[in-house]
Amino acid sequence: MSYNIRPAKESDVPAICEVYFDAYGLKSKMDDETRKAIREHFLEQATTQYMYDSGSQVSVMTDSSKDEKVVALSIWIAPKHKDDAASTKAQQQSSNAATGADYEGFIDAGKASGSTNPGLAAYLESREREEEKHEEIMKGRPHWTLLLLAVRADYQGKGLGGRLMESGMELADKDGLPQFIIASPAGKRLYEKHGFETVENFEFTDSSGKEHANSAMLRTPPREP
Repeated sequence: MSYNIRPAKESDVPAICEVYFDAYGLKSKMDDETRKAIREHFLEQATTQYMYDSGSQVSVMTDSSKDEKVVALSIWIAPKHKDDAASTKAQQQSSNAATGADYEGFIDAGKASGSTNPGLAAYLESREREEEKHEEIMKGRPHWTLLLLAVRADYQGKGLGGRLMESGMELADKDGLPQFIIASPAGKRLYEKHGFETVENFEFTDSSGKEHANSAMLRTPPREP
């Protein structure tokens, strides 16, 4: 099999959402209405916005033997700069972009969307708790963030996630900046293999009663010889 990495396009968003739900087993853990609410009120907007965000990288991996089917994706978020006019212009050009230039903005937009789906509320609550931990640890220091890494369940174990990680790590290393991620127990080993170290383990329970155990991890760029 041959796999190709390329920048994501807006036309990829439906496939990206499918990969996300499949990779994390959410099709069996959530009902159809909850998945629809998450897709429409959060995931589509956030994914599309980062495609236009100056410097950030939304990539998909396709399977050439399956008519370039999207089988994996990554979203790397670039450091934010207050004077980044290009990013502001891009936000204005994106018809699907949520109000707000950062991750918190997408969470707030989802909460204010008018949806009464309790599953969406619990999902956004968990994203918000993770982002609070992110801000608490990084304290405004410039860094890259691996917001999302997802590989379809039937393609896992083939090294695809590692390849997508490395493409983003190269950008961060060129900037000489650390890279941050909130990792689940299932993904922690992969990140450790690529040089990420645990900064803090934390747990919380969302409004649905679901317990979350995560690790905040950080990778420092290699020093030049």
